[in-house]
Amino acid sequence: MAVPEAEAFAMARLAARTEGIFSGPSTGANLVAALHLAQRLGPGRRVVTVQVDSGLKYLAGSLYEAAG
Repeated sequence: MAVPEAEAFAMARLAARTEGIFSGPSTGANLVAALHLAQRLGPGRRVVTVQVDSGLKYLAGSLYEAAG
């Protein structure tokens, strides 16, 4: 499932802020896709994804810059 870069970055920030999942945009994209799939499948179904990166290499960039 294709996920726009802006959504992937926004989800990475949201996951860090609300769930404590410190990751990069690849994981953000996985989370966006998993949520879309879960909505499509409906109640009573489970969707699992993986955290494919950490947020460490993004500390110096714009991903977590002024993310408040």
